[in-house]
Amino acid sequence: MSKILALPHSIISKIESKNSPFFYFLFVFFFSIVVRNFLEVITYREIKLSDWYAHMHYSTYYLALVGWIIILLKVFVKEKTETIAKVVLTFMPIIIICPIIDFGVHQFADFHQVLGYLSPELHGNFFSQYFLFFGNHIGEKLGPSIGYRIEVLFVLIGLAIYIWVKTENLIKAFLGFLALYTLIYFFCSTPYVLKNFLGLSPYSPQLVPYYLLLTLISGLLIFYSNFKKETLILIKDFRWLRLGFYELIFLFGLVYGLTNGGIIKASIIYQGVFTLIAIAFSWKYAVMINNLEDLKIDAVSNPSRPLLQNFNTSFYKTISWWVLAISMVFSLYADVVIWQFITIFSLNYFIYSAEPLRLKRIPILSKLPIAVNILLLFLLGNIYVGNNTSNIPNEIIWFIIIGGTFALNVIDIKDFEGDKKAGIKTLPVLIGLKPAKFILGITFLVGHLLGFLFTDSSTTYFVLVGLGILQLIFITSKKYSDSKVVGTFLIAILITALEKFF
Repeated sequence: MSKILALPHSIISKIESKNSPFFYFLFVFFFSIVVRNFLEVITYREIKLSDWYAHMHYSTYYLALVGWIIILLKVFVKEKTETIAKVVLTFMPIIIICPIIDFGVHQFADFHQVLGYLSPELHGNFFSQYFLFFGNHIGEKLGPSIGYRIEVLFVLIGLAIYIWVKTENLIKAFLGFLALYTLIYFFCSTPYVLKNFLGLSPYSPQLVPYYLLLTLISGLLIFYSNFKKETLILIKDFRWLRLGFYELIFLFGLVYGLTNGGIIKASIIYQGVFTLIAIAFSWKYAVMINNLEDLKIDAVSNPSRPLLQNFNTSFYKTISWWVLAISMVFSLYADVVIWQFITIFSLNYFIYSAEPLRLKRIPILSKLPIAVNILLLFLLGNIYVGNNTSNIPNEIIWFIIIGGTFALNVIDIKDFEGDKKAGIKTLPVLIGLKPAKFILGITFLVGHLLGFLFTDSSTTYFVLVGLGILQLIFITSKKYSDSKVVGTFLIAILITALEKFF
């Protein structure tokens, strides 16, 4: 067995031991997909060279697939992610052979097949085709092309050999072969499943975000497998209640828009999912920037924050930029308008937390950018379902801006000691903790009393007033709990949204 594995072992070892910068391997990857995309357009003539969304479709397809192949290999092989990635990316040019083979077949054998993907409505039952990927329906000129079949066969054999070399276990090699075949079948057939479910073209621009979503999931899994401790710290510091608040504000705006003439279509469902993802990562970026800027304050008030738990600062900064990039990419592929709103959301939090402006130093009015962010997400929910923002009463807009600017000062209560030591002039620092609690508690109660702006139900209104009294109690209590205050507000939003929707 060792003699049989000698040559592939030697090739793999040479690739793994190369000291070239990792981005060199990435260049091989990008070279491969660009050339493959170009040749695919020339060979199959199904799309135009200028159809950018098709190129993006192909590119994100390979990006997602490579990510999941790396995860699959990590399951079977105990090896570092970077080492596995070097081997996978080095052999990426294999994808170029498919259009070359097909071009020759079309030219010299006059044998043309329909589509390189597997389309169940053309090629038969979805599940039976899983067992016939290399079957006799080639003669029907339907299904994966000859070039694609040969390419996939090479990839499957290559992966099996890699697992065999690394483990010297034929059973693992066979299971890896089967797992990769299943993965490729899933990637190839899901565009048509989405077509049937959402009414999209297999080459629709909406499929780009779908593959981006698969890429994101694979990227997060790879990150977790390499940085488990750091991942758990980042997850713990997501500040989930506040994230839930922002997500609910968007969904509340969506419900409000639906009850005022808006409409939601199946073909734009993915936009909502991607907007929620963009909001989550934009919020996480805001949290990370705040942590970077508030080290001295957190050392007093929040010693459990990541950068005070031996989290490498340089690595933390790098992650924060990746988090921002993810929010920008997902919001952009949801919709340009959504991207604009999410960008403003991120920038508002940046100027609130970071130098040179660091608006959080301005007493009371420092919360204006956050209030504007709440309004942005509410308006975005309305726009998402096609409700004209001119239909939204001015009273609601002013309520969110003015009420939010004052009420949001409540977030400074938990940081009172740290802000006081750092010289940040928050409302609790200026007038004292106890008077600030009372004023903010009354502000929240007044906000709940104005709940009639959002509901016509007397039952819902009295529930909101009751929650407002509860807020007053929570805020003015000796042992302040941020989770109780935010959680109660989330309940108020959820109740109002459900009442309007049903």
